[in-house]
Amino acid sequence: MNPPRNKIIPLEVANVIIDKYDTTLNLLEESTEIYGKALDGKGSVDYKNGNKYEGEFTNGMLHGIGTFYWRNGVKYSGGFQHNKIFGEGRYDWPDGSWYEGDVQFGLRHGRGKYVTADDCIYEGEWKEGLKHGKGIITYKSGTVFEGDFERGLKHGYGKITYPSGNYYEGDWAFDKKEGHGIMCWVDAGEKYTGNWRDNKQEGWGEHVWLEEKGDGKFLRNRYEGEWKNGLRHGIGVFYYGNGSKYEGEWIENLKEGFAIFTYEDGKIFRGLYRNDKMVPNKETPRSGEFDLNNSHTGHLVTEDESILKKQATTLSVINENQPAIKRTGKRQATTTTEKAGEKKEISVITNEIQSNPYDTLLDIFDLFAEEDIDTTIHEIQEVKNLLLRYHSNMKLWYRNYAAKQQINSEESFALTSRMFWKMLRDAKVLSPKITIAAFNRLFMQGAKNNFSLHTTKLTLKKHLFIAKRDFIESLSESERENINIDIDSVSEEELFQIDNKTDVHDENKILFFRHFVDGLVRVAYLKYGGFPDFAKKIEEVLLKIQNAQEKRKKAKISN
Repeated sequence: MNPPRNKIIPLEVANVIIDKYDTTLNLLEESTEIYGKALDGKGSVDYKNGNKYEGEFTNGMLHGIGTFYWRNGVKYSGGFQHNKIFGEGRYDWPDGSWYEGDVQFGLRHGRGKYVTADDCIYEGEWKEGLKHGKGIITYKSGTVFEGDFERGLKHGYGKITYPSGNYYEGDWAFDKKEGHGIMCWVDAGEKYTGNWRDNKQEGWGEHVWLEEKGDGKFLRNRYEGEWKNGLRHGIGVFYYGNGSKYEGEWIENLKEGFAIFTYEDGKIFRGLYRNDKMVPNKETPRSGEFDLNNSHTGHLVTEDESILKKQATTLSVINENQPAIKRTGKRQATTTTEKAGEKKEISVITNEIQSNPYDTLLDIFDLFAEEDIDTTIHEIQEVKNLLLRYHSNMKLWYRNYAAKQQINSEESFALTSRMFWKMLRDAKVLSPKITIAAFNRLFMQGAKNNFSLHTTKLTLKKHLFIAKRDFIESLSESERENINIDIDSVSEEELFQIDNKTDVHDENKILFFRHFVDGLVRVAYLKYGGFPDFAKKIEEVLLKIQNAQEKRKKAKISN
């Protein structure tokens, strides 16, 4: 700080505001100075307005280390330069709050610590009396914010952690979550990553329910898509734990409008949803295995931790506890007849007639496009019957290799391609002629095997536009008259923009059980060819895997 132009304040001038003083006087006699006496050294001054100063003086000015007392009870102790509060010091206020750190011209400026009367603590950077720069606030409740400040407000990038362990990390604007950020509800096991506006999810984002792994669960329930005012609104994809997914339109957390629904077994429905419910059409599967009409309510995020503790979230899950295959066997029932006035219970044995789940789970017609259709149908039916016999074994193999994975994904519990390849190596199915690269290319040829865990707004927009257009064209004129469906405009540039291509050799690509079975069938096709007796060729592969598993089990027991 540069000294003032006049280097002294004579006592005669200071007396205008000073009531009394207790310090030495310096006699000023140099021709370049104003003649007279000035306060100098250590001492104290009582001002006529009731303020008081104790400390060092130089040439009549507060200069050095001292303490200034205001008549309203505020106290400052620290550095002074030429009558200005400047340097390092401490403010104490009558309500018990205090500040300690850098000061300039009486204002907090630089680095310092401020503690309020209710024990809220800020440590960090200041500018002209306001929090500005990097800092940490610890609230009395235990909530902690660490990040950027501008003109006293949270602004820039920062992380706020609540007493429950819940936290938000990301962009802020004028004390509000705004921009891109991550909110994690640790107590509820949920996480949102995406855009925010005015403390709510707004724009494109992903919400995942971090449930524990369960039987028949390949994924964590997850929504990826557009949000508005904290609700799913616009276009988005909901991924269900059992491998099903809804790709379509939403209005305020409800499925509403056109959608593509992929079932657990890979079947696809294209059509309309109204008020969160599917509107049946000719593509609606006849099977009643799936409950599609459960709803989801959104997670409304607020700044208040007490409210965050739960605007409770309920999940919409497609009956994922329903077994993929019903157990065959016998069911014993009893009936009552009368004879000679006596009731007699008779055990009646009834057989359940069960359908083969592989009738819908498997789609390998692409392998035999050039074959006679009747032969193809017969051969594929034999394959489905074989797979039914090995169903329990394949389920076990799938679980075992999925459990060996080292990847901890927030999204998936499913088997990855890498572990599927490992199983083939362990069983010595692969060979120089039967390579992983050749298998990967054949696998991706399957109609149900191109499943992605992520999308982008443009990709989804184009996907729905094409599907919606084709759906409308498939309707009769009378059907079109009875429904109201809009086709969102997609520019020609957007329509022909190339999406990121799927890496067919991605070792982390997820495989649901239906993909796993399809992969085994295609490996057999590569190794032994197709017709005739394709089922027997598949069984050769299955027996190799089964034998390898038994050997590993025996080796583990012996060790």
